[in-house]
Amino acid sequence: MAKTTLQLDLEDVLGNPLDDHSVRMDVFSLDNMRHFQAVIPLSGQQQVNVALADCPGGVYRIELTATNYRMLQFFLRLEEGETARRDPLKFPVNPALVTGIDAPAFSALDDGLQRLLNSSAFHNEAGSNLYDSLPDLLKACLLNIFVKASATTLDDGSNTFHHFDEITNFVQDRLFIRTTSALFEETAVSGKFHRVPFALHTVPLPFQMFDSFKTRDAHGNLQLTFARTPDNQYLVDVDIDEAQGIEHVFEVVRNSVAGLTNPYNVREILCEAQGLSPLYSFAFAERGIAVVAAGASQ
Repeated sequence: MAKTTLQLDLEDVLGNPLDDHSVRMDVFSLDNMRHFQAVIPLSGQQQVNVALADCPGGVYRIELTATNYRMLQFFLRLEEGETARRDPLKFPVNPALVTGIDAPAFSALDDGLQRLLNSSAFHNEAGSNLYDSLPDLLKACLLNIFVKASATTLDDGSNTFHHFDEITNFVQDRLFIRTTSALFEETAVSGKFHRVPFALHTVPLPFQMFDSFKTRDAHGNLQLTFARTPDNQYLVDVDIDEAQGIEHVFEVVRNSVAGLTNPYNVREILCEAQGLSPLYSFAFAERGIAVVAAGASQ
């Protein structure tokens, strides 16, 4: 009986082995008349080979279901008795399965980020106390914005982050930061940004919004929405747009969950779509061993 082999490379967005115990593979013919299934055990390897018995040639839909990562789906032509290969499969994390993040200590942060945190006060905390008190989602949002804003240069030779003076509020998907007119002026003339609507944004009084810009990235755009007071104090609402980027950057099954942008998704998009290195890693639930018990007698 001829066997068809699938040779796959399974990795996370950084090119590392998946932090998981197994991946389930389902292979469907396009007419759904044939269905192959295998559970691929993982123990630190990336390349796996799966043999399918009695698999006629044709195009097949392949689903890969991990525990800690999103389900991937793609199409691949298989030929009976041959080995089918494809480019490495990048698995973005499933945010719902993340139990925490491993982030650098305050003392290990970039000097500029330490300066910003030292000048900020949130819930009566500042500096290292503020940083250490942040819940994982807010800390992830902060580190994502630092990475993206630091990589977004302006025409005067500075980068966007250089113009951040004081964080006034943290939200899961954005930061509110005091700045100066210089950031607005440089952003307005930069070819890396384009003007966008800001009707859905809100800022605290006495600030009034007056303009908004987005970077021209295909995915993971940095958006700066500017507000000011009558005496020209400036506030910028800073966020990174997920914009369903997970479905466009990766071969994942569409995510129907609505709500605030999840910074864990943003991390994956910045890594894969823009090549930016994240400042934190993910932690998942501890894995144990379960034993199937014999059926109970009647």
